[in-house]
Amino acid sequence: MIDGLAFQEQCALLALGIDSDRRKHALGLREGKTENAGVAKALFADLIERGLTIARRLFVIDETNARRTALRQTFGDVAVVQRCQDIGTGLL
Repeated sequence: MIDGLAFQEQCALLALGIDSDRRKHALGLREGKTENAGVAKALFADLIERGLTIARRLFVIDETNARRTALRQTFGDVAVVQRCQDIGTGLL
């Protein structure tokens, strides 16, 4: 899951992994505007540099086109994207 978070006046983008036992793992955090494809690409590049391997993965994002663009540019067709609906409860 990729989601934006607000900390006081700062914004960050968070990558959260969910394993086969349904446990959540914080994978990465990148400070910057959450609607910016460059910030998302930097987060994904950091994940890859630290050893994240992608064969075919499901990425859950909100309606932000910047994140979809960054996913496609970084992972190509192996990134399966599911859009979620924001119901105002924060990160799922």
